[in-house]
Amino acid sequence: MTYEDNFPYETYRKYQRGVLKQVEKSFGEGKDNFILEAPPGFGKSAVNVAVAKSFKSAYIVTTQKVLQDIYKTYGLPIIKGRSNYICPVTEKSSDMAPCTFVRDYLKDEGCDYLFEGECPYNVAKQECVESDVCVMNLSYAFILPYPFEKRDLLIVDEAHNIDNLALDYATMSFSRKLLGEEVPTLGSIEEYAEYLSDAIPKLKEMVKKEQNKYEKVEDEAYVRSIKRIEKLIDKISVFSNDVKDGNQWIVERSKWNIKFTPVTVDRFVKDILWWKGDKTMCSTATVLDGKIFKNELGIEGKAGFVSVPSSFPKQNRPVYFLPVGLMSYKKKEETMPFMADMIGRICKKYGGENVIVHANSYDNARMLSEIIKTDKEIIFQEQSEREASLRQFVKGSNKLFISVKMTEGIDLIGDKCRVNIISKIAFPSMADERIKERIKMEDGWYDWKTVIELLQAIGRTTRSDTDRSDTYILDSSFGFLHSKNKHLFPKWFEEAIQWNRKPFQIYDKGKVVSEINKLVKELGKEYGDVYLSEIQKETHYSNLVISYALNTLEYQHKITRPANDIAKIKSMDV
Repeated sequence: MTYEDNFPYETYRKYQRGVLKQVEKSFGEGKDNFILEAPPGFGKSAVNVAVAKSFKSAYIVTTQKVLQDIYKTYGLPIIKGRSNYICPVTEKSSDMAPCTFVRDYLKDEGCDYLFEGECPYNVAKQECVESDVCVMNLSYAFILPYPFEKRDLLIVDEAHNIDNLALDYATMSFSRKLLGEEVPTLGSIEEYAEYLSDAIPKLKEMVKKEQNKYEKVEDEAYVRSIKRIEKLIDKISVFSNDVKDGNQWIVERSKWNIKFTPVTVDRFVKDILWWKGDKTMCSTATVLDGKIFKNELGIEGKAGFVSVPSSFPKQNRPVYFLPVGLMSYKKKEETMPFMADMIGRICKKYGGENVIVHANSYDNARMLSEIIKTDKEIIFQEQSEREASLRQFVKGSNKLFISVKMTEGIDLIGDKCRVNIISKIAFPSMADERIKERIKMEDGWYDWKTVIELLQAIGRTTRSDTDRSDTYILDSSFGFLHSKNKHLFPKWFEEAIQWNRKPFQIYDKGKVVSEINKLVKELGKEYGDVYLSEIQKETHYSNLVISYALNTLEYQHKITRPANDIAKIKSMDV
């Protein structure tokens, strides 16, 4: 029986059959790892299912919960974290169930629901344990509770996210007043490791006290406290042992908390993930650089590799680069009026269509939402209402969604979204001490992370071979990023980008200021006081762009023009 015999559909999308043959050949030649790079719409999930079913036992691990539901449509059992199930005892989330924290709960009292097969979490868990192929998210796979065991194959879908989730797994943050006293400022990471190791016995005593309190009053506050302390104990143990092995960590102290972050995570991925499959397979749209990818994720040994081109017509997914201005911290205030103006013009062109803007930060999103002029309904993605904001956007038409971190895990197919705007290239923050240290350790890593984020954002639209959407990159920094890293950009992107086509005029800031300056002088001579409405009649620029020029000129005129003329400028109705 071949891998093709386990393919879940009667027909193949373009390239799927060829990829299955390459995966089968690679594993047949004795390679322990395989890496599949395929753009959105290739159908990675179907290929992953076929490969998994070709082994006696396999795990399919996703980095996003939403992908688990996709695999469920193939008839595979899935297991999620306890918080996704209701405990029949408490009728609340299963992560607060008594069996997870009360000492000897099952041994002394027993749980009727568990043994009668009515505990939803344990029913799902047992189904996965007994199935040849089961699906779980990466956080669950890191822990992999009993009685799960090592399997013949481990597949990780959207594998480019492994490092971020492993970083979250290892990072440790807690109050500076640990055990009721201030954690001292120490001279080295080794001293912190020793100090925290010495605190573990006291933390364990705290757990016992909290358990006693709960057993008397059954207050959920004690449950949360128990779980928080137990998690901290585990993280301190990992941290201390890792420091003893000579690995580099960053310590950051804020007003209230102290945080410890590893600079690299490859060793953690080896310890908590890769050993769970005799063979491994990674699938993602963004490998980009095989060496960096393997180093970052701790993949050892020889690996088979295939990179698949896009099967979508390039005319259905054009990418336009319109360098409106730089959106760096120092430059974004200057660029923002021009950015909002361009987004407004794009919205006007696509009347009735849904448009998404990837703003990268809530600060950027808030600024844009306040100044963009459009007849579309503007949806600002509230930090606490991520999913609700997305649902509001995809229902209906003629909406502008100003989003943050919506670059993955969403499928904006068809009329859900026809225009995809990248207003800010998502460079990793240089304010992060870990990022600074990580850059020193590997050439190209910083740009590699940036390009992954960009390509993932572009892939949110045009989701089938008959779908269509237009993408606009407005952050001027893309030009340098691309010219420096052409080797990172896959063929499906290069064939889509329209370097020589500019659907909209790009305004030169200096030229705009000069034109408005000349116009103000001419109108001032003719009418005396100059008002915004008079300027609007004489130019095609929007209020946003005119206001930018006036603000700039106001400063210049204080230096170069007589006092009476300054008053005229200040009296303008802006």
